Amino acid sequence: MDKLAKNLDIKTTLKATRQRRTNLVLKVYCLKLDKSHLSQAKLKHLNLLFAEAKWLYNYMISLETNLWDFDYKQKQITSLDKDGNKIDRDISALSSQIRQAFVEQVKTNIRSLVGLKKAGKVVGRFKFKSEVNSIPLNQSGVTYKLKRNRLSIQGFKGSFRIEGTKQLKDVIEFANAKIVRRCGEFYLHVTCYEAPTKRESTNEIVGLDFGISSTITTSDNENINMKIPETQRLKRLSRGLARKVKRSASYFKQKAKREKEYQHINNQKKDKRNKIVSYLTKRYDRIFTQDESVKGWHSGLFGRQVQMSAMGGIIADLKKKSATSVVDKWFPSTQLCECCGKMNKHSLDKRTYTCGCGHSEPRDFHAAKNILSEGLSSAWRIRNSKTPAELNPLLDSNIMQGLALTQEAAAL
Repeated sequence: MDKLAKNLDIKTTLKATRQRRTNLVLKVYCLKLDKSHLSQAKLKHLNLLFAEAKWLYNYMISLETNLWDFDYKQKQITSLDKDGNKIDRDISALSSQIRQAFVEQVKTNIRSLVGLKKAGKVVGRFKFKSEVNSIPLNQSGVTYKLKRNRLSIQGFKGSFRIEGTKQLKDVIEFANAKIVRRCGEFYLHVTCYEAPTKRESTNEIVGLDFGISSTITTSDNENINMKIPETQRLKRLSRGLARKVKRSASYFKQKAKREKEYQHINNQKKDKRNKIVSYLTKRYDRIFTQDESVKGWHSGLFGRQVQMSAMGGIIADLKKKSATSVVDKWFPSTQLCECCGKMNKHSLDKRTYTCGCGHSEPRDFHAAKNILSEGLSSAWRIRNSKTPAELNPLLDSNIMQGLALTQEAAAL
């Protein structure tokens, strides 16, 4: 009876938590553990966490019994050493609740694999891992605690100094988190809930054209460029790695340095990408873009330019925003003349669009205006197919205003 009452209490608490978070905004912040203040005991404990997670994962997938009956409370497992001999391992750093969350994560991965297989996808099988770089901490205040700039992890008496807590100033409630090891550094990815902020309407709409010479060209004739090339340090580290004896100590040391430099470049790209997406979504109420084949560009002649621009990431982030509408990728935005409707093909080296009717303007600006016009027309068709109760007054006013402006510009 006590067990039934406890389960009922848990269900009631979970229901109240979901209800409380309904009107809150979910965000994930990345915090960094300050490695300069890690003692030998703290560093050993963190490394032991990931080592035990690897042992536990490999032990689980090696079992021939039903994984759903796996007892996460057991503190001793069997694994193989570097010579392939079986040895007993003690699980001491991973607490019982962290082990439980880790086991559930593995089960979720198996369910996803089964789902893909049932959907007809070609999938492989789980393989033994040489390292595990993510450990779940599912319960705030229990498996982990954040207080000012200190992090406490269940199973360790001390605390860890953490950087980036200024991001958490508006957090109302903490949810789950993950400890992540990347390029020799340790990070905490923490899920939070914040109060929603009301966005001021600008009554502005825009069409975006993505390209190689200019990363983004807007229908307002604004160019946004983002190019972060490979650094000289990365090239030097890559050359040094090629000269090392594979799988030697110096090889792995050089490889770690190169991975860290790659991470530094990726962080720069991510920062610039976030700033561009934030600028566009704050300035415009409605954004129209085309479903570009970035993968095809990357595998073609412009692979290096696409990689330096992080264009695919910007498009992916914009698609997640509710203010973004996507025009079909087969729409001839570059070829269609906005004045007479004639189709004119231009080679890639020709950066000015010209038509026999006398219309001429920069190629990317011309494409952005066509994307805006097509996006408005598509939105207008969708609007007419909806009932009055389904309409969005703010969006409809933007559509009507933008459609009127494009029609007026075409008539000039």
